[in-house]
Amino acid sequence: MTLKFDHAIIAVNDLESAMADYKALGFNPIFGGEHVGGTTHNALIYFADGSYLELIAPTGKLPQEGGADFRSMLEKGEGLVGYAFVSDDLEADSAAMRQRELSVTQVQQGGRTRSDGVELRWQSVGIEGSWSPFFIEDLTPRNQRVLDDMESTTQPNGIIGVSGVHIIVNHDLARRYERIMGESASEYNINGVKIHLLPPDNDELQGYADVRGEAPFALFLKGEAGLTFHLEQTHNARLFVG
Repeated sequence: MTLKFDHAIIAVNDLESAMADYKALGFNPIFGGEHVGGTTHNALIYFADGSYLELIAPTGKLPQEGGADFRSMLEKGEGLVGYAFVSDDLEADSAAMRQRELSVTQVQQGGRTRSDGVELRWQSVGIEGSWSPFFIEDLTPRNQRVLDDMESTTQPNGIIGVSGVHIIVNHDLARRYERIMGESASEYNINGVKIHLLPPDNDELQGYADVRGEAPFALFLKGEAGLTFHLEQTHNARLFVG
């Protein structure tokens, strides 16, 4: 398996407003561009460890023929909606997951044009009926999609990366992760990012799972202890430092 943690996705209703809120929280959001298909655009918060956060919002445009349409990510409101692994060999990783009886979609071509005109291309696969997680392989250089220069990755609040993702799982979702990873565990360490599977053992977790389904419950970031982010400013994304 060549999978590595790539990025987490936060759905927002208005990109400009979300960028302003995240900037007020000490992040450095950079406008990413419009996705092929035209229905959504994004802003990226790049970290020094090579991971990033994606703020995704509708443009208000109707989908173009042949383009991807990510508007369904917004159907359950703002907040964390999914995350992605990056693969060095998507064909091999997809085949391995199918061998483990995971229903993986066919390869889809994707891309967007950066604000400076650079065209990015990638291919991806997902899990049938789900946004989270999905799997991406870059066809153009990754550092064109995931900026790695100091100016882009330096966050005024000191955050340097992603340390963990918490997922609320039932039996079926736990089995899905077993088929993704090739082993059964309650926690997986993927290039230093811990994917932690939580049973819905209290009302808050169960209520979240009932509404948000397979979307991540919380994201843990690397930074100074004591830094807090309120849901009103994060657009309902649970972000913690630890």
